[in-house]
Amino acid sequence: MLELAPARPREARLLCLVALIVVAGSLLVELARDDSELGWPAFRVPVILCGLGLVVYVALCFLAPKADQVIFPAAFLLNGIGLVMLRRLDVALDFSLAKRHLLWTIVGLGLLVAVLVVVREHRVLQRYSYLLGLAGLIFLAAPLVSPQPVESDARIWIKIGSFSVQLGEFAKVLLVIFFAMLISQKRAFFAVAGKRFLGLVFHACAILPRLG
Repeated sequence: MLELAPARPREARLLCLVALIVVAGSLLVELARDDSELGWPAFRVPVILCGLGLVVYVALCFLAPKADQVIFPAAFLLNGIGLVMLRRLDVALDFSLAKRHLLWTIVGLGLLVAVLVVVREHRVLQRYSYLLGLAGLIFLAAPLVSPQPVESDARIWIKIGSFSVQLGEFAKVLLVIFFAMLISQKRAFFAVAGKRFLGLVFHACAILPRLG
């Protein structure tokens, strides 16, 4: 049963700032149009994005109250800036990239909440750290042996029928989990070995943040 968690004030303030930036950017894009008509259609996508941020914020308050309060707003800011830039391309080239971007954002945030629901204790991933690291390496190497789309100029895609995906994006997540667990588990080992420079000893544990 979920317990009522205290609010995450720093994260809330940062998300409000991000929402203002995204809405302001969208406003500038709309004002730059020759046939600009300010109204709900012009701000539908950024408002929906901000609403999604609020939903995830509430989910974090309940499911991960002790999680870092800066990472999600930072990622949300990058996502929002990307949305504004794609909206600018939509206006200039008559595309619909912003809506597609919003769709994938919904999928990503849904997966985020699903992971928080399923993995209530992140330390359980330590049991599978090496397996996740191996999977990450396999994902990175898979495009080397997979047929590439004709329009692709780099071997980063996996094509399955009419569907293409960059497994490297999933590999990044898996490798981050692996190295975080490795540094956490082997912290004492990294503390023993150090390098001396100008009479100062630099330990690996002081250089590498405690990602675990």
